[in-house]
Formats: sequence, structure tokens, C-alpha cells
Amino acid sequence: GSIDYDTSSFFLIELPDTLKLGKNKGFLKFYDPSKAMIKHMYVAIENEYEDGNIKTEEFADEYQSTVFGVYAVRTGPMTVKGKVVQQLIDHRETQNDSAEMTITEHYKFFEKEVYVTD
Repeated sequence: GSIDYDTSSFFLIELPDTLKLGKNKGFLKFYDPSKAMIKHMYVAIENEYEDGNIKTEEFADEYQSTVFGVYAVRTGPMTVKGKVVQQLIDHRETQNDSAEMTITEHYKFFEKEVYVTD
């Protein structure tokens, strides 16, 4: 089938199947037909470092695409875990001098199996 871009919200992840030790770069493309007045989107990635600490790092560029970082600490199989957070902000006037604002958040989670080389 084909995707109906007018009604479908989805994302595409561009991340190689093989990563190098250390810093790696991925790309996320986000498709959303929302008519919200203001839209924000960021990617949160769980990165493990040499000292064993796992940090959730947030990356944001443009609304429909962003670059994110993946840190590989050891060679072999690795699961990259992350989430896409979408914030939609709308407002409507309730009276001549008042307005009502609504903030909605949507979460989309993902995992990708990769292999790390040195």
C-alpha cells in the first residue's frame, strides 16, 4: 500500500547497521499532518559511556528532521534505544480579552539493533 501523508504521523530513522567505537551520527525524519499553531520535536537517546553511566541526551534541529548522536562504548552487538517527543501547542480565544492554550505531547519509542566495530 501507499502512505496517506495527509493523515499519517510517522518517522524514519537513518542510522547505519554498523557503528564505530565512540561518537556516531544518525538522522530522523518526522512526518506529521497536524495543524497545530506551534510544533516542537526532539529525539532522546540513551547513551552509555566508558564509566558505565547511561545518559539520556536530547537532540533537536528543525521540526521535521534532526540529527542525533549515538555513543558506542564496546565492540559487538548493541541496541540503540530512543524516543521521539512531539509537542503541539494550540490556542483559541475564549472571550475578547482571554485565550485558552492547549499543550499536547506525543511519544514514539524505537530500538535498533546495530553492530559496533573498532
